Amino acid sequence: MKKIMIKLIFILTILCMIPFNSIAFAKEDEIKKAVEKINEEFPLPAETPQTFIDRTIASLELGYFKEKNEEKFDRLKKAIQSEKETVETINQAKGLLRNLLYLSGGKHSSFYSKNENDEFEVGSLTKEIINLQSQVSDSEGEDRLPSYSYENQIVYLNVPGYSKFPKYSILYNNREYSDILLKAYDEFGPKHPKGIIIDLRENTGGQYFTMIPGLFPLLDEGEFFSVINKKGEITDRFSKIGNNFISNDLILNIEHTPVDKVPIAVLTSRFTASAGEAITMCFMDMPNVKIFGHPTAGYNSYLTGIPINYDCFVSLVTHMMRTKEGQVFYEEPIEPDVLTDHPMEDAVEWLESQM
Repeated sequence: MKKIMIKLIFILTILCMIPFNSIAFAKEDEIKKAVEKINEEFPLPAETPQTFIDRTIASLELGYFKEKNEEKFDRLKKAIQSEKETVETINQAKGLLRNLLYLSGGKHSSFYSKNENDEFEVGSLTKEIINLQSQVSDSEGEDRLPSYSYENQIVYLNVPGYSKFPKYSILYNNREYSDILLKAYDEFGPKHPKGIIIDLRENTGGQYFTMIPGLFPLLDEGEFFSVINKKGEITDRFSKIGNNFISNDLILNIEHTPVDKVPIAVLTSRFTASAGEAITMCFMDMPNVKIFGHPTAGYNSYLTGIPINYDCFVSLVTHMMRTKEGQVFYEEPIEPDVLTDHPMEDAVEWLESQM
């Protein structure tokens, strides 16, 4: 089993405890400075409903859609501030803030609490994704690991969602996921397959840093993905240079068996969300790739985790995902190249036609 060796890492590890689908850690100077200012003005922990409301509202000023919805945002913010003295619990505060969270951060944003009994652990606007995850998890509600098979010179890679976040750094844990996919290339690479299927139909999101290294050998050299802020500026780039997976904050050296450049079919569905959409975007501009299936869920945005108190974080959309050709979907579904109710059959037929 191949190892992923960490050469350089600088990540805000406190946020790694949050089960986000995809996350932009507060690494961009502008965001970092804004959060530092919030910490000064509204110190942690916000333990009363009133301080919880104040700190959350200040945090929501950073949301990607805040300026787009500024008139509604400001009107609702004023109404919440006028009511806050009557709020008696943190849960009531979350309920009062939920629509403001949506105006600021769109449908991908939510509150997250470490208290499993918290009725507002996930905002109602993201329960759709939770419902999707429950439909595609195993019988015990656990995330499934990837799997692979080989038939008729075609490698099949099942790449499901994986939302378990480690206690410390995402790069020190859950390597089993990517190692399974890397093992597939060890086993089938020497057989020189004629086609590859990447099945993202049940990838509802999770740790993209766990998933992408396992698919790294199939990506083209150079930049394959980036992230933009509200101003449209690129704040992070993800690139492949040799065996190195490079972004702003890290370099991963990924040992793997070389894989021939062959046609790749990517399968998507309405369950494909967040990190699953990020993977789709990594492959969609490659000339040897075709996407089959149904439009994705439309959660193709990046989240920043901002703690409100020691129990609760706001998971806020502050950035958008961007393909290497500059396409941004703004939380709209990604359309497949081939719209079909039979993606597997159509993908196999296409791959066989390319042999």
